[in-house]
Amino acid sequence: MNDADKQSVSSDHSSSSQTNGAQQLPRSTVSTTYTNTLPSPGHPKRRRDAYQRLRDLVYASPYIDPEYVLSKLGQSQLLEIRALMLERLGRHREALSVYVHDLKAIKLAEEYCDRVYEAGIAAAAAAARTGQAAAAAAAAHHHTGSGGGGLGAA
Repeated sequence: MNDADKQSVSSDHSSSSQTNGAQQLPRSTVSTTYTNTLPSPGHPKRRRDAYQRLRDLVYASPYIDPEYVLSKLGQSQLLEIRALMLERLGRHREALSVYVHDLKAIKLAEEYCDRVYEAGIAAAAAAARTGQAAAAAAAAHHHTGSGGGGLGAA
């Protein structure tokens, strides 16, 4: 590269590289760098990322009907997705069987058991809070209602 080319590149960089006092790369350099770091569409990391996003979506989305998903999956297709749908339906023995027998993934089975256990504890705590609130409301109604003895009784 001759001196004129270097000066031209330098002036291109200096005009686009200073924003708010921070030095930035030209857009073409940033986009090239970014696209060079992405794995190709068939790369295992990209497939794994796509599968993870699918798993998260079907597990957490209230818009996905687990019965429908199960009806569309074959018995041996997307086994972890199958287990997650079974979990959402409360079919815990079947879900655990998929993790242990089909996937042979003890770690996933343990994580599943932890999720179910934690959800059970949370549900019991919510029920206890609801029950306590109902008992308090009934007690308040009893003390101030037509049962006599309330503040308005004469």
